[in-house]
Amino acid sequence: MTEIKRAFRFALDPTPAQTEILQRYANASRCAFNFAHAFMLAHHHTWHRGRNTLIAAGLDKAEATKKAPRVKMPGRDRAQAFWRDTRGQGFVGPLREGAERTGAYVWWEGVNNRAYYTAFEDAATAWKNYLDSACGRRAGERVGLPRFKAKGRCRESFRLVHNTKKPEIRFTEPRRLRIPGGGGQPAFTVRLHQRASRLITLIDTGKAVITSVTVARAGTAGTRRCCAPSTRRSPTSPPAASARPAVSASTSASRASSPSPTPST
Repeated sequence: MTEIKRAFRFALDPTPAQTEILQRYANASRCAFNFAHAFMLAHHHTWHRGRNTLIAAGLDKAEATKKAPRVKMPGRDRAQAFWRDTRGQGFVGPLREGAERTGAYVWWEGVNNRAYYTAFEDAATAWKNYLDSACGRRAGERVGLPRFKAKGRCRESFRLVHNTKKPEIRFTEPRRLRIPGGGGQPAFTVRLHQRASRLITLIDTGKAVITSVTVARAGTAGTRRCCAPSTRRSPTSPPAASARPAVSASTSASRASSPSPTPST
């Protein structure tokens, strides 16, 4: 069995109410990425403090980097567990002068949980790429330290995955895509600017399945978003050379381009 991946892109035409829902999903994805990134960055700073202590004791930077106490970087699962244990507690750090303490920003409410679970995974992938590059385990151009996603300046997007045997992401009509709900938000269908007849035919004939969908803001029009469902084609024998490749949409994590001192893994 051969699996080939390919991305199908569609322009969405959501209603104003649906635009608010899509924006809420994108906000949850951004907040989840920043939460996981901050959690992993705190462990990275712990390693830095250990190395700086050795440098202050007289070791040079290269020797201190080798001898610094090792700190195990958390992955997606530890970040999710920490979020489940601490969500709703609000900001616990020091406040600016004159500022008042407020409650937690409940960005996870009214959102399908996969919108932020995939963001946890993206943060973990960004950190893995950075650490592998810094330690020489990743070939190619040096990968910089991951950065926080700033509201209004980062790409507004979210990614959803589902069980392909019980698909929640599906076309209800040639120009209607169903987006799963969660957290009190029911599932809803979004109108497409163009028909998805070709992809629907592949799905109906068993030649493709939707594995994920990425929704992102595109262009200057506030209501237009570009949707890239990821499908998988599974022929019983390898496709001919002239056969069209089938589907894959990927979401890359935010990374900086500036290098940083080599961390411990």
